[in-house]
Amino acid sequence: MITLTVIVAIFIASNLYIQRRGKVRHKLSRQFADHSAFMAPINCLFYAFSAVPNRPYLDVQQFANLRRLDADWEAIRDEAKIIFRDVLPEPVHPKYDLAFYSFMKNGWNRFYLKWYGDMLPSALEHCPHTVKLLQEMPEIRGAMFTLLPPGGKLPLHRDPYAGSLRYHLGLVTPGDDACRIFVDGEPYSWRDGKSVLFDETFIHTAENKTDEARIILFADVKRPLTFKPVEAFAYLVERVFVRATTSVNDPSKESRGVLNMIFPPIFYYRRVMRRFKAWNKDLYYAHKYVGLAAIAGLVVWSVA
Repeated sequence: MITLTVIVAIFIASNLYIQRRGKVRHKLSRQFADHSAFMAPINCLFYAFSAVPNRPYLDVQQFANLRRLDADWEAIRDEAKIIFRDVLPEPVHPKYDLAFYSFMKNGWNRFYLKWYGDMLPSALEHCPHTVKLLQEMPEIRGAMFTLLPPGGKLPLHRDPYAGSLRYHLGLVTPGDDACRIFVDGEPYSWRDGKSVLFDETFIHTAENKTDEARIILFADVKRPLTFKPVEAFAYLVERVFVRATTSVNDPSKESRGVLNMIFPPIFYYRRVMRRFKAWNKDLYYAHKYVGLAAIAGLVVWSVA
C-alpha cells in the first residue's frame, strides 16, 4: 500500500509542477484529464536532467545541425511546395492521425518525413534532398512539412512528450505578424528562411489570420540530457510509446503505428461525445469523470 501511495503522490506532484510551470495554464481539472497528465512523471524526469534551460523559447544556434537546415532552406522549400501542390493537396482523414487529428478540422495538413524511426518511403520518393539532410542528423527524431491554411487556428494545447524540443523553419510564409505561434503566451511570427526552437510542453497555440497559407519544416529535436541512464530511458519511451503514434502519407507503401491502427473507432467515439457535450454539458462531464475514475480504479487495482 505504501508503494501505491508513493505512485499516486508522484503522479499528483508532477502534474501540479507542470500546471505551475508556465504563465499560461489549463484549468486544473483539464490538466489532470489531459493526455499530458499521464506523461507528467516521466517528463519531470527529463526536466530534471535537461541540458537546456526551462523556458518556452530556446536558442537555435546551440544546435549546429539546425543551422545547416537554416542555410539550405530554399532547397527544402522547393520540395515542400511540390508536396502540397501535387502529392498531398488535401489533408488525410484525421481518424488516421492520433497525434495531430485535432489540428485537421480547420484544414491543417502535413506530410511526414520521419516519425521516431526510419524515413518514410514516400518521403524518400518525393523529398530526396530534405531526406538526405535529415539522415545526417540523428538528433532529429521526427520531421514533417506542415501547412496552416488562411484562417487556420490550432487549439491551446501542450504536447505530451518532453524528450524532444520543437523546431520550425519558415518555408512559405505570409511574412505577416497575423500569422504566428504563441508559446506560453509569447508570440513568434514565422518568416521565410527563419527558424525558431521551443519547448512544446509549454501550452501553445497558432493562428494564421492572413489570406495566404503558411508552410514550415516541423521537427522534433532530441532534448539534450545530462545523465546517460535518463537518455537510455528516453530512447525506450520513444521506441515503445511515441513510435506507436506513427502515421503515414501513403497507406499502400507505409505502415501505421499500433496506436494509429486502433484510433479510428476512438475518433468516431470522440465525435459522438462532442455532440453529447453540445446537448448536455452536465451529463457529458459526469460521463467523462466517471470514466476517468474507472480507469484510475483499474490502475490502482492492478498495482495493488
